[in-house]
Parts: sequence; structure tokens; C-alpha cells
Amino acid sequence: MGETESYAKTVDKRLSFDPEGSGYDEVTGAELVSIMPLTMAKPKTKPAGPVPEEFNEGAFEAWVWHPEENDWVKHKGSIDPRTGMLLKGMKHPTVKEAIKFEASQGREFVKKKDGRYYLQDKKK
Repeated sequence: MGETESYAKTVDKRLSFDPEGSGYDEVTGAELVSIMPLTMAKPKTKPAGPVPEEFNEGAFEAWVWHPEENDWVKHKGSIDPRTGMLLKGMKHPTVKEAIKFEASQGREFVKKKDGRYYLQDKKK
């Protein structure tokens, strides 16, 4: 596959992401993983504190504890830190957690002209 063909497939995948659907923008997520890598090794022990995730500074991914699997699982972030763009569709199984957390921090997601949702401070 040539470079042009590969680029075209990437563009197609990016355009096929549905901000109203249940998916995740894998193209942008993969791009962020490549430029903001998780370099720490998978933790070997269960979490001791109330926040069951571990990551190195600047990483886009984190190790998240899954008690149902009794294991750490690598997760990508929900928001593009460069733009504030939400990478999960509005029907994604965990998008409400991201929305709730951001609301607790005084932020909200707003749909822009491109059809995507972006983080902004709540208007007072």
C-alpha cells in the first residue's frame, strides 16, 4: 500500500467517526499515543489509593485498574489535549463519566460547526 493510499484510508476513518454514536475516534487517539506515549511499565500490584489509574507525566494513555478482570488495562484519554475535542461519541458507554467529571471542574462540551464536541469553560 502506498503512502497516498494509507493517507486516504486514515482520512476515511477520521471522517467515518460519528460524534453522536457509540464509538471512539481511533485515528486521533492513535496519533496522540504516538506523540504522547505511556512509557511506564504495567503496574504489578493492585491499586492502593482511591484513584485506580497510573500514568507518566505527559502520557495520553493510562493504566486503569479493572477489578472485574483483576488486572490493569491500558486506556486512551477521552479528550484531545491540543484542542479540547471529545474523542468519544455521545453514546459511548463511558462518555457520561467524562462529561460529569468535566462539569465538576467547571467545564462543558459544546458542539461546534464541524459536528464535533469541544471542551470549554461553562458560561456564567
